[in-house]
Amino acid sequence: MKKMDEMELSITLQAIKWSWSYMILILALWMIYEFVQGNSINIPVLLLVSQNMVFFIAQQILTQRAGDDRGRTNLLLWLACTVIFLAAGALLLFFFR
Repeated sequence: MKKMDEMELSITLQAIKWSWSYMILILALWMIYEFVQGNSINIPVLLLVSQNMVFFIAQQILTQRAGDDRGRTNLLLWLACTVIFLAAGALLLFFFR
């Protein structure tokens, strides 16, 4: 397997950005449709939020590995937000299901 050159890497990154943006748009539309139809929060919300949380946490981990000191602080902040989000989601499901 040959190593990608800068142009191939740039094209691949652009394609990934476009596909990620498409998925965010579709999940957001699905989330809005589900909420309007049934006044409930379903799988699209969980997918949308969890996908973005994984993206931002992975970005912070990779930033920290690259040697940026802010990466550790931001990673801890994102992990704390993740725990709070999961706890809030569990409470909402427990009380409103």
